[in-house]
Amino acid sequence: MKLILIFLLLFSPSRHVEQIDVKLITDQNSIFPEFENENFIQHVKVNGRIVNILIENSNYLDINLNHRLFTNKAKFDSSGKYIRRTFTELYTENITLRAFMLNISFYLKDNINYWGDSPFKKPEDVVIYKKTNCVGYSALVKELLGFVNIRSRFISGFYLKRGKKGTYDPVPHRWLELFLPDSVSFFYDPQYQGFKANYIVVKPGNDFRTIEKFKINFLRRGKKILN
Repeated sequence: MKLILIFLLLFSPSRHVEQIDVKLITDQNSIFPEFENENFIQHVKVNGRIVNILIENSNYLDINLNHRLFTNKAKFDSSGKYIRRTFTELYTENITLRAFMLNISFYLKDNINYWGDSPFKKPEDVVIYKKTNCVGYSALVKELLGFVNIRSRFISGFYLKRGKKGTYDPVPHRWLELFLPDSVSFFYDPQYQGFKANYIVVKPGNDFRTIEKFKINFLRRGKKILN
């Protein structure tokens, strides 16, 4: 029995978790929710105008994504010809979700360029003109996932971009949360083809034009391994 336990500990898959602890000062502290899914946790502590946020994140590829995918023919047939063509390049019969996500990531990296002010946000336009911003990236991947019956939703928040002297600038951003048949959900950012801990989630319905600017100060960054 001891040998079996040792074997399981040595060879069971482990998950590397990145942790960051940040501080910001704002009067709009109510926009930051507690949040948790399979590869992301956001804990929020508010003390007046001071907001401390602890973020934990792991690679979405560490999740079991061995689900076999099948085409939603009705949705596929009702879509534009260019996105249908793109889908057929990424999908093969009996492909797993893991392989499909990797195919999507490689396609985005090699074919779609970032343009912050891009007018091309609809999935069909993105694959035609090959330029978009975070909204278009997310809309395209959401459409591709819908072809294989994977439900997803848009998530709004901030991407933490490195600034000066230990500060990080919060950049308004959009990405996706995917929902699997076994009730597992996780984050994936189509623009960066992955997901790290440099994100802060805001509550749905907030207009970024009304959110006051603030600076992010990193208090701590660390890692841990979960078996």
